[in-house]
Amino acid sequence: MEYPIVAVCREENMEQLKYAVTSEVVADVMFAPIEASVAKRRIELYKKKMN
Repeated sequence: MEYPIVAVCREENMEQLKYAVTSEVVADVMFAPIEASVAKRRIELYKKKMN
């Protein structure tokens, strides 16, 4: 079973964002600070995709 890799980047850090977007292993990008409601929603979406 494969799990999606989520990169957590600071919104103003273009170097982090560029690496995450161009990387072949990162499936999603979230911006710090992470809000709990956003994280929960994304986790539920990934659970649905995996089933």
